[in-house]
Amino acid sequence: MSVNKDDNNNNKHGKFDDAFDRIIEYRKIMQDNVLRKTENQERMHGLLKHVQKTLKNSKIDSLEAGVRDAYDFHSMCVSRAQECGEKIKDIMKESEIGAAKALHVQVLDYLNNYPLQDVRMAFHLTSKEVRQSEKNLPQVEFSFDLLEDTIAQLSAIGSTKSARLRRLSGALVVLGSVMNPDYDVKSLEGPIPKIEPFIVEVLDEFEKNCDQLLKMTKEEGKVDIMDKVESILISVMQHTKREMDKYKLNYDIVHEISGIYGLPLDFQLPTWLENVDNCKLASYMNDY
Repeated sequence: MSVNKDDNNNNKHGKFDDAFDRIIEYRKIMQDNVLRKTENQERMHGLLKHVQKTLKNSKIDSLEAGVRDAYDFHSMCVSRAQECGEKIKDIMKESEIGAAKALHVQVLDYLNNYPLQDVRMAFHLTSKEVRQSEKNLPQVEFSFDLLEDTIAQLSAIGSTKSARLRRLSGALVVLGSVMNPDYDVKSLEGPIPKIEPFIVEVLDEFEKNCDQLLKMTKEEGKVDIMDKVESILISVMQHTKREMDKYKLNYDIVHEISGIYGLPLDFQLPTWLENVDNCKLASYMNDY
Protein backbone atom coordinates (compact mmCIF):
# COMPACT_ATOMS: atom_id res chain seq x y z
CA MET A 1 0.00 0.00 0.00
CA SER A 2 2.78 2.40 0.95
CA VAL A 3 4.63 1.54 -2.27
CA ASN A 4 1.64 2.63 -4.38
CA LYS A 5 1.36 5.85 -2.42
CA ASP A 6 5.05 6.59 -2.97
CA ASP A 7 4.66 5.88 -6.67
CA ASN A 8 1.71 8.29 -6.88
CA ASN A 9 3.67 11.01 -5.11
CA ASN A 10 6.66 10.51 -7.42
CA ASN A 11 4.38 10.69 -10.45
CA LYS A 12 2.84 13.93 -9.18
CA HIS A 13 6.22 15.46 -8.47
CA GLY A 14 7.42 14.36 -11.90
CA LYS A 15 4.36 15.93 -13.47
CA PHE A 16 5.12 19.27 -11.81
CA ASP A 17 8.79 19.05 -12.82
CA ASP A 18 7.78 18.33 -16.42
CA ALA A 19 5.30 21.22 -16.40
CA PHE A 20 7.93 23.68 -15.14
CA ASP A 21 10.36 22.45 -17.81
CA ARG A 22 7.72 23.03 -20.50
CA ILE A 23 6.98 26.53 -19.21
CA ILE A 24 10.70 27.38 -19.39
CA GLU A 25 10.93 26.03 -22.96
CA TYR A 26 7.87 28.04 -24.06
CA ARG A 27 9.37 31.17 -22.50
CA LYS A 28 12.63 30.63 -24.39
CA ILE A 29 10.69 30.46 -27.66
CA MET A 30 8.72 33.60 -26.87
CA GLN A 31 11.78 35.53 -25.69
CA ASP A 32 13.57 35.01 -28.98
CA ASN A 33 14.90 38.38 -30.16
CA VAL A 34 13.08 38.00 -33.48
CA LEU A 35 9.76 37.57 -31.69
CA ARG A 36 9.89 40.48 -29.28
CA LYS A 37 7.07 42.93 -29.82
CA THR A 38 8.21 46.22 -31.31
CA GLU A 39 6.79 49.58 -30.30
CA ASN A 40 4.85 49.72 -33.56
CA GLN A 41 3.43 46.23 -33.04
CA GLU A 42 2.42 47.23 -29.51
CA ARG A 43 0.61 50.28 -30.88
CA MET A 44 -1.14 48.30 -33.63
CA HIS A 45 -2.16 45.66 -31.11
CA GLY A 46 -3.85 48.32 -28.99
CA LEU A 47 -5.52 49.89 -32.04
CA LEU A 48 -6.95 46.58 -33.31
CA LYS A 49 -8.28 45.69 -29.86
CA HIS A 50 -9.96 49.11 -29.70
CA VAL A 51 -11.49 48.55 -33.14
CA GLN A 52 -12.67 45.07 -32.16
CA LYS A 53 -14.36 46.40 -29.03
CA THR A 54 -16.07 49.14 -31.07
CA LEU A 55 -17.34 46.99 -33.94
CA LYS A 56 -18.09 43.67 -32.26
CA ASN A 57 -21.01 45.15 -30.41
CA SER A 58 -24.23 43.21 -29.82
CA LYS A 59 -26.04 46.55 -29.63
CA ILE A 60 -25.27 47.22 -33.31
CA ASP A 61 -26.55 43.77 -34.32
CA SER A 62 -29.77 44.26 -32.35
CA LEU A 63 -30.45 47.72 -33.80
CA GLU A 64 -29.82 46.54 -37.37
CA ALA A 65 -31.99 43.45 -36.91
CA GLY A 66 -34.87 45.65 -35.72
CA VAL A 67 -34.61 47.91 -38.77
CA ARG A 68 -34.26 44.97 -41.14
CA ASP A 69 -37.40 43.22 -39.82
CA ALA A 70 -39.44 46.43 -39.91
CA TYR A 71 -38.20 47.23 -43.42
CA ASP A 72 -39.14 43.77 -44.70
CA PHE A 73 -42.58 43.99 -43.12
CA HIS A 74 -43.25 47.44 -44.58
CA SER A 75 -42.09 46.33 -48.04
CA MET A 76 -44.44 43.35 -47.86
CA CYS A 77 -47.38 45.55 -46.79
CA VAL A 78 -46.72 48.03 -49.62
CA SER A 79 -46.64 45.18 -52.14
CA ARG A 80 -49.85 43.58 -50.81
CA ALA A 81 -51.67 46.93 -50.77
CA GLN A 82 -50.76 47.47 -54.41
CA GLU A 83 -51.79 43.98 -55.51
CA CYS A 84 -54.99 43.43 -53.51
CA GLY A 85 -58.54 43.86 -54.78
CA GLU A 86 -60.60 47.01 -54.29
CA LYS A 87 -62.74 45.44 -51.52
CA ILE A 88 -59.82 45.17 -49.11
CA LYS A 89 -57.60 47.96 -50.43
CA ASP A 90 -58.50 50.37 -47.58
CA ILE A 91 -57.81 47.69 -44.98
CA MET A 92 -54.48 46.80 -46.58
CA LYS A 93 -53.61 50.50 -46.73
CA GLU A 94 -54.13 50.70 -42.97
CA SER A 95 -51.70 47.79 -42.56
CA GLU A 96 -49.21 49.62 -44.75
CA ILE A 97 -49.49 52.78 -42.65
CA GLY A 98 -49.04 50.74 -39.45
CA ALA A 99 -45.96 49.08 -40.92
CA ALA A 100 -44.59 52.51 -41.92
CA LYS A 101 -45.04 53.73 -38.33
CA ALA A 102 -43.22 50.63 -37.04
CA LEU A 103 -40.35 51.21 -39.49
CA HIS A 104 -40.26 54.88 -38.48
CA VAL A 105 -39.89 53.91 -34.81
CA GLN A 106 -37.23 51.28 -35.48
CA VAL A 107 -35.08 53.51 -37.68
CA LEU A 108 -35.22 56.38 -35.16
CA ASP A 109 -34.22 53.92 -32.43
CA TYR A 110 -31.26 52.91 -34.61
CA LEU A 111 -30.26 56.52 -35.34
CA ASN A 112 -30.46 57.57 -31.70
CA ASN A 113 -28.64 54.58 -30.20
CA TYR A 114 -26.09 53.53 -32.83
CA PRO A 115 -22.49 54.20 -31.57
CA LEU A 116 -21.77 56.51 -34.51
CA GLN A 117 -18.99 58.52 -32.86
CA ASP A 118 -17.13 55.34 -31.87
CA VAL A 119 -17.34 54.02 -35.44
CA ARG A 120 -16.25 57.41 -36.77
CA MET A 121 -13.20 57.32 -34.48
CA ALA A 122 -12.32 53.79 -35.63
CA PHE A 123 -12.52 55.02 -39.23
CA HIS A 124 -10.36 58.05 -38.42
CA LEU A 125 -7.66 56.05 -36.61
CA THR A 126 -7.40 53.32 -39.24
CA SER A 127 -7.50 55.70 -42.22
CA LYS A 128 -4.73 57.75 -40.63
CA GLU A 129 -2.52 54.64 -40.44
CA VAL A 130 -3.40 53.64 -44.01
CA ARG A 131 -2.53 57.11 -45.35
CA GLN A 132 0.89 56.97 -43.69
CA SER A 133 1.72 53.57 -45.18
CA GLU A 134 3.93 53.44 -48.26
CA LYS A 135 3.15 49.80 -49.04
CA ASN A 136 0.88 48.65 -51.84
CA LEU A 137 -0.78 45.75 -50.06
CA PRO A 138 -3.48 43.40 -51.37
CA GLN A 139 -6.98 44.12 -50.08
CA VAL A 140 -8.67 41.62 -47.79
CA GLU A 141 -12.36 41.29 -47.01
CA PHE A 142 -13.23 42.46 -43.52
CA SER A 143 -14.24 39.73 -41.08
CA PHE A 144 -14.23 39.47 -37.30
CA ASP A 145 -12.50 36.08 -37.53
CA LEU A 146 -9.57 37.61 -39.41
CA LEU A 147 -9.45 40.55 -36.99
CA GLU A 148 -9.44 38.24 -33.96
CA ASP A 149 -6.77 36.00 -35.50
CA THR A 150 -4.49 38.98 -36.12
CA ILE A 151 -5.00 40.26 -32.57
CA ALA A 152 -4.18 36.77 -31.25
CA GLN A 153 -0.95 36.68 -33.26
CA LEU A 154 0.10 40.11 -32.01
CA SER A 155 -0.77 39.04 -28.46
CA ALA A 156 1.51 36.04 -28.82
CA ILE A 157 4.58 38.13 -29.66
CA GLY A 158 6.66 38.66 -26.54
CA SER A 159 3.78 37.55 -24.33
CA THR A 160 5.91 35.68 -21.80
CA LYS A 161 5.24 38.46 -19.25
CA SER A 162 1.66 37.36 -18.78
CA ALA A 163 -0.71 37.98 -15.89
CA ARG A 164 -1.16 34.22 -15.49
CA LEU A 165 2.59 33.69 -15.12
CA ARG A 166 2.72 36.46 -12.51
CA ARG A 167 -0.06 34.71 -10.56
CA LEU A 168 1.87 31.43 -10.66
CA SER A 169 5.03 33.22 -9.54
CA GLY A 170 3.15 34.87 -6.68
CA ALA A 171 1.66 31.57 -5.56
CA LEU A 172 5.12 29.95 -5.57
CA VAL A 173 6.53 32.82 -3.50
CA VAL A 174 3.76 32.39 -0.92
CA LEU A 175 4.25 28.63 -0.86
CA GLY A 176 8.02 29.04 -0.55
CA SER A 177 7.59 31.40 2.40
CA VAL A 178 5.26 29.02 4.21
CA MET A 179 7.62 26.10 3.62
CA ASN A 180 10.58 28.06 5.06
CA PRO A 181 11.70 26.21 8.24
CA ASP A 182 11.73 29.52 10.10
CA TYR A 183 8.09 30.29 9.24
CA ASP A 184 5.68 30.06 12.19
CA VAL A 185 2.86 27.95 10.73
CA LYS A 186 0.68 28.71 13.76
CA SER A 187 0.24 32.24 12.38
CA LEU A 188 -0.95 30.91 8.99
CA GLU A 189 -4.48 32.07 8.15
CA GLY A 190 -6.46 30.41 5.39
CA PRO A 191 -5.39 27.67 2.97
CA ILE A 192 -2.12 27.74 1.09
CA PRO A 193 -2.45 28.43 -2.66
CA LYS A 194 -3.04 25.47 -4.99
CA ILE A 195 -0.21 25.44 -7.53
CA GLU A 196 -1.62 23.02 -10.11
CA PRO A 197 -4.47 25.27 -11.38
CA PHE A 198 -1.98 28.10 -11.95
CA ILE A 199 0.35 25.76 -13.85
CA VAL A 200 -2.51 24.52 -16.04
CA GLU A 201 -3.64 28.02 -17.05
CA VAL A 202 -0.08 29.18 -17.78
CA LEU A 203 0.60 26.14 -19.97
CA ASP A 204 -2.70 26.64 -21.78
CA GLU A 205 -1.85 30.27 -22.56
CA PHE A 206 1.73 29.57 -23.61
CA GLU A 207 0.77 26.61 -25.82
CA LYS A 208 -1.75 28.77 -27.68
CA ASN A 209 0.73 31.62 -28.02
CA CYS A 210 3.45 29.32 -29.35
CA ASP A 211 0.98 27.90 -31.88
CA GLN A 212 0.35 31.46 -33.08
CA LEU A 213 4.09 32.12 -33.30
CA LEU A 214 4.58 28.97 -35.37
CA LYS A 215 1.80 30.16 -37.70
CA MET A 216 3.74 33.35 -38.31
CA THR A 217 7.04 31.60 -38.96
CA LYS A 218 5.84 28.83 -41.29
CA GLU A 219 6.85 28.75 -44.94
CA GLU A 220 3.34 29.79 -46.05
CA GLY A 221 4.54 32.80 -48.01
CA LYS A 222 6.33 34.16 -44.92
CA VAL A 223 3.87 37.04 -44.69
CA ASP A 224 5.17 39.79 -42.43
CA ILE A 225 2.74 40.16 -39.52
CA MET A 226 2.75 43.94 -40.01
CA ASP A 227 1.78 43.51 -43.68
CA LYS A 228 -1.17 41.49 -42.43
CA VAL A 229 -1.98 44.18 -39.88
CA GLU A 230 -1.96 46.92 -42.52
CA SER A 231 -4.22 44.86 -44.80
CA ILE A 232 -6.62 44.43 -41.87
CA LEU A 233 -6.52 48.18 -41.22
CA ILE A 234 -7.53 48.83 -44.85
CA SER A 235 -10.46 46.42 -44.50
CA VAL A 236 -11.51 48.05 -41.20
CA MET A 237 -11.36 51.50 -42.79
CA GLN A 238 -13.59 50.30 -45.64
CA HIS A 239 -15.96 48.53 -43.26
CA THR A 240 -16.40 51.54 -41.00
CA LYS A 241 -16.98 53.75 -44.06
CA ARG A 242 -19.76 51.37 -45.15
CA GLU A 243 -21.22 51.50 -41.66
CA MET A 244 -21.36 55.31 -41.78
CA ASP A 245 -22.89 55.16 -45.26
CA LYS A 246 -25.48 52.78 -43.86
CA TYR A 247 -26.26 55.23 -41.06
CA LYS A 248 -26.81 58.00 -43.60
CA LEU A 249 -28.98 55.65 -45.66
CA ASN A 250 -31.15 54.86 -42.65
CA TYR A 251 -31.66 58.57 -42.16
CA ASP A 252 -32.69 58.91 -45.83
CA ILE A 253 -35.20 56.09 -45.33
CA VAL A 254 -36.84 57.62 -42.24
CA HIS A 255 -36.85 61.03 -43.94
CA GLU A 256 -38.67 59.56 -46.94
CA ILE A 257 -41.10 57.56 -44.75
CA SER A 258 -41.89 60.68 -42.74
CA GLY A 259 -42.67 62.64 -45.91
CA ILE A 260 -44.86 59.96 -47.49
CA TYR A 261 -46.94 59.14 -44.41
CA GLY A 262 -46.88 62.52 -42.65
CA LEU A 263 -44.92 61.27 -39.64
CA PRO A 264 -42.93 63.67 -37.43
CA LEU A 265 -39.15 63.64 -37.74
CA ASP A 266 -37.38 65.26 -34.82
CA PHE A 267 -33.86 64.19 -35.71
CA GLN A 268 -30.96 66.09 -37.22
CA LEU A 269 -28.25 64.28 -39.14
CA PRO A 270 -24.73 65.21 -37.91
CA THR A 271 -23.31 67.91 -40.18
CA TRP A 272 -20.13 65.93 -40.89
CA LEU A 273 -22.28 63.19 -42.42
CA GLU A 274 -24.21 65.52 -44.71
CA ASN A 275 -21.81 65.02 -47.60
CA VAL A 276 -21.88 61.22 -47.51
CA ASP A 277 -22.72 59.97 -51.00
CA ASN A 278 -26.33 58.97 -51.50
CA CYS A 279 -27.15 55.51 -52.74
CA LYS A 280 -30.44 54.10 -53.92
CA LEU A 281 -32.86 52.88 -51.30
CA ALA A 282 -33.20 49.65 -53.26
CA SER A 283 -29.64 48.71 -52.26
CA TYR A 284 -30.45 49.10 -48.56
CA MET A 285 -30.85 45.43 -47.78
CA ASN A 286 -27.62 44.53 -49.57
CA ASP A 287 -25.71 46.52 -46.97
CA TYR A 288 -26.85 44.21 -44.17
